Amino acid sequence: MALLPATLANELIANLDNFVTEAEATVAWADSFDAYFQSAMAGVVPVTPLGTANAKNAMATALAGMSLDGAGSTKLVAGITAYWTQLNVDAFAVFLACTAITPPPGLGGLTGLLNIDFTANTVGIIAKVPALTTIANTIHTAQLGGIAVFPIPPGGIGPQVIV
Repeated sequence: MALLPATLANELIANLDNFVTEAEATVAWADSFDAYFQSAMAGVVPVTPLGTANAKNAMATALAGMSLDGAGSTKLVAGITAYWTQLNVDAFAVFLACTAITPPPGLGGLTGLLNIDFTANTVGIIAKVPALTTIANTIHTAQLGGIAVFPIPPGGIGPQVIV
């Protein structure tokens, strides 16, 4: 498999609702992102399903405060960044024999792009499904270009783009 924006959109649509507490929302976001990332591949090496558990928890923790006015995009990027940071810490568990994971370069501009999406969704009073699909597409595009580092040949496959 590979990372697909439709997978993230479907997860967000299924999991995001009107929550009573922020904590419920942070867990739903982290669960959705983690389910999306479960289809990632580093070359021919798939994600080890339980290898991302710490990353999911790191994301949920970093999302705290996301319900404050104007904090949504900043907190989402902080959560996604925390996820990728923890992936690197747990690299060997995430992709078997991986020694390091480098986050995608697109994370740097993601806050601004999400702000554009949030404004368009709010001003246009966009329904849940198209609004979350737009957000998922933006987040997905920023995920492109992450690298999983493996031992170089002949003992390994060398650096691989995460798709």
